[in-house]
Amino acid sequence: MSGMPGWITDLVCFGIAFLIAIVAIYVDCYQIVRKIIWSVPRQFYTSPAILLLAACGGLIAGICYLFADPRGDGYVSKLLTLSIENPYLRAANVGVLVLVLIRSRLFQLQGADFGGEFFYSEARVRAVAAVILSWAQYRETFLSRNIQSTFAVPDYAEKVLDRIAFVMKGADDDHRRSVESQIGEIRRDAPTTPRNAGDRVWQTYHRTVTSLALTNCGAAALKDLGVT
Repeated sequence: MSGMPGWITDLVCFGIAFLIAIVAIYVDCYQIVRKIIWSVPRQFYTSPAILLLAACGGLIAGICYLFADPRGDGYVSKLLTLSIENPYLRAANVGVLVLVLIRSRLFQLQGADFGGEFFYSEARVRAVAAVILSWAQYRETFLSRNIQSTFAVPDYAEKVLDRIAFVMKGADDDHRRSVESQIGEIRRDAPTTPRNAGDRVWQTYHRTVTSLALTNCGAAALKDLGVT
């Protein structure tokens, strides 16, 4: 890209900083969502709230690239550019580090930190909440649509619980132990009466098993059982 006019270089580097910052914010939000829904749902990737938050961060990164001087002595310039002369490497660095700038704490107000961290955290909480709500609505629709069909699968609960336990072998120790504990409780609370699709106790049991599967494995884990 040598020999390019300066404005084209700036445009390309703006895009690099923009895109890397978007990825950084998605990763930041992903980590929070995954603490609640281990199998992060597709609603997360297409959420307008997450996309808007990431786009705002990307825009800030692009603007910071344009105005941060690699030879400057200011805090922002030093933080974001690390005195990197190569514009493309500098743009990538700005994209990676822009969250550090956004989440900086400028001062305290009545004991609470105030600055970019305050606004970013508030926006992230709302964006993640929108994803969780959307997924909860999807889960309820999925359960209502499929709960009767689960009774057509022989030993449905045991098959699904075994599948969840297998998937959890790849989870971190804390989460794996938590899910294994839940599986143990579900098995202990299994109805002792003959399985009956019209029995509300059995319906609740199947809903609990299916919900745990959706949270930790996603709907794909149930597809081959005819639950879609």
